[in-house]
Amino acid sequence: MSRAIFGRTMLGFMSIFPMFRPRVNSNFRPGEHPRAMKWDVQTYTAKLLTTLQGHRWRLDSMKAKEVIWMPYGLDVVENYPLTLYHGCIRHCCIIEPYMPDRVLRQFGFVQTPPMTPIFPSNEYKPAHSYPVEYPEAIMCFWNDPTSHCLSQKRIGDFVQNPWDFSADYRQWFLQRTHPKVQNPDHAPNGYQTRHQLNAEALLHLIAHYLRPVYPETRSRLTLEQQYHYFDRAINVLRDFENAQIIEPQHAQAQCRRK
Repeated sequence: MSRAIFGRTMLGFMSIFPMFRPRVNSNFRPGEHPRAMKWDVQTYTAKLLTTLQGHRWRLDSMKAKEVIWMPYGLDVVENYPLTLYHGCIRHCCIIEPYMPDRVLRQFGFVQTPPMTPIFPSNEYKPAHSYPVEYPEAIMCFWNDPTSHCLSQKRIGDFVQNPWDFSADYRQWFLQRTHPKVQNPDHAPNGYQTRHQLNAEALLHLIAHYLRPVYPETRSRLTLEQQYHYFDRAINVLRDFENAQIIEPQHAQAQCRRK
């Protein structure tokens, strides 16, 4: 179970932070294979303290533009309305709480303080497993998931920038976490806080800004609003031209072989 949880966590991590991804599996076919098969994770990485510290400093020095905020696409809610279901998901004996209000930006909405998380009513840890039980009042939601999706009032407004959040969310967040991952007194030797933008993250950002001016959606906007989105996309293109772009790891390996 712990390996399965770790695998799902890493899959989500690599979808959002492309600069940490391993090489792409050349045999992966979208739509035919599960997303977990997209990455070739067999490449060995030394488990050194300096490597861990370097990754932490990399996370702390990131810009918002380096994150893929909507890894499932720009129209995921429109195409799959059940992504806004809030409750427990059951498959045979496996039960997982699902709370999309905690990651609203992944669906294109401004992030606001989420509701109280779904806690198990009972949990215990025997020798080789970790069984949990959830309240039956929540478990029955899965019998009729369409009736237990987040309302339009709850999900709120669409984002203008993919990283947008409400003013009260920042206060909520800082009360429950810390803004930095790495201890500043233990910086790895030779580390420099330079920003390297990932090409894929920038392309996702450009697509986000151009989405409102697509032919099927731009009729809802004034001409001034359309120019506003074009200007944002152009500014990202300028960043793309001026920034140091991270090459995919497999491309770097091919260059070294040549």
